Amino acid sequence: MKHGDAEKCVIFKMQRYSLHDGPGIRTLVFVKGCPLRCRWCSNPEGFSPDIEIRCIEKKCIRCGACEVVCPKGAIWGENYEIDRKKCDSCGKCVQVCPTGSKDFFGEEKTVDEVVATVVRDRTFYDGSEGGVTIGGGEMLFRPDFSYGVLKRCRELGISTAIETSGHGKKEDLLKIAEVTDTIHFDIKALDSDLHKKITGVENGVILENIKALDEKLKTMKPKPTLILRVPLVEGFNATDDNVEKTANFIKENLSAYDLVEILAFHNLGEAKYGQLGLDYELRGRNNARAEDLLRFGELLERRGLPVKISQL
Repeated sequence: MKHGDAEKCVIFKMQRYSLHDGPGIRTLVFVKGCPLRCRWCSNPEGFSPDIEIRCIEKKCIRCGACEVVCPKGAIWGENYEIDRKKCDSCGKCVQVCPTGSKDFFGEEKTVDEVVATVVRDRTFYDGSEGGVTIGGGEMLFRPDFSYGVLKRCRELGISTAIETSGHGKKEDLLKIAEVTDTIHFDIKALDSDLHKKITGVENGVILENIKALDEKLKTMKPKPTLILRVPLVEGFNATDDNVEKTANFIKENLSAYDLVEILAFHNLGEAKYGQLGLDYELRGRNNARAEDLLRFGELLERRGLPVKISQL
């Protein structure tokens, strides 16, 4: 598959009947591939744009069938782990595994296939003001595919939403905004050095994109809902300094937003790191404390910002 093919994309999940990431009952489409490497990310299967093989150790019965069929000699040890440097995701181990211990993360889908799945639940959308949300990974990593799905759903009368880090081409973001009803835009850190330390990239492109998006939204009727998301993780960006800088940036540069949402850290994605042979830096860390989130929320509210605290 060519990553530039607008009609095809590797996605790692389609989650139906979701009550998050937009109003009402939604179908979430997770695009595979992301330019960021947020150190707390709960979706490491979204990092790579390619189909990957995961190892679910608790399902393994140590039969050895996967080791026998692997043409690269990439499966080894008493737990039949995968040497990721050798593995080319050919899938032979998946085909012979009797328990599903070896499985795929990722599936290639066309725009038509995704839309067909979304449409199946339109009765639920109509009754709840729900619809489709495209996230990831990063939906700007595959902008033409994301635009194609959103445009098709919009034409069918289905509400559309996106989740984005804002790291991508400005023209892609602004084009996608034209077919989107609700935009969730992450602001992870205002200091560029801190942003690079915790996500792997600087934030210049992101901050310029959110300012350009804000200007565009002010000209649109009806205006899409813009929710600014601020993920706060203790030991990384959950500091008074970062929250105050975030408030200052919003007040000085943006006006088309509807809500500032604090996203709480959770450790629900920890197991997936092991399944992909990745180290999880925050292993064993507790979820965010409500009292800390409330304090940061009050700091933003004192600056006159409309705030919601998410406990997800």
